[in-house]
Amino acid sequence: MKILLAEDDVSIAKNIQFFLKKKEHTVVWFESGIEAVEHLEKKQHLYDAVITDMSMPGACGIDLLKAVNTVSKPIPFYVHSSHDFFGYKGDEWELANDIPSFFPFAEVHLKPDDMFKRIGTFLDKVAESK
Repeated sequence: MKILLAEDDVSIAKNIQFFLKKKEHTVVWFESGIEAVEHLEKKQHLYDAVITDMSMPGACGIDLLKAVNTVSKPIPFYVHSSHDFFGYKGDEWELANDIPSFFPFAEVHLKPDDMFKRIGTFLDKVAESK
């Protein structure tokens, strides 16, 4: 699968990329949420899934979710964070929960193996839905 990864923490991005490439996925990484949004608005059709950090400078995971789901075919979407992001407004989470492609997030401060297991489960569901 071809996966867009939006993650501003370089060490986390490298770990996720290593995991995904080991599973033979193609990964395109954006360190900037704004660049990821701009790219997805034009090239969403190139991707099978999006994995994103919730909290990034400029554009957060919800911004990516909105950009991805404004076109006709939503991309399966996985959100994670190392921050407490429950301060986001309820209407933002309602948007996320109303989108069938949205997969519940995992917090990065879980052990890396647990995070990778959840990402693996997400990608298995994406593969099954094709």
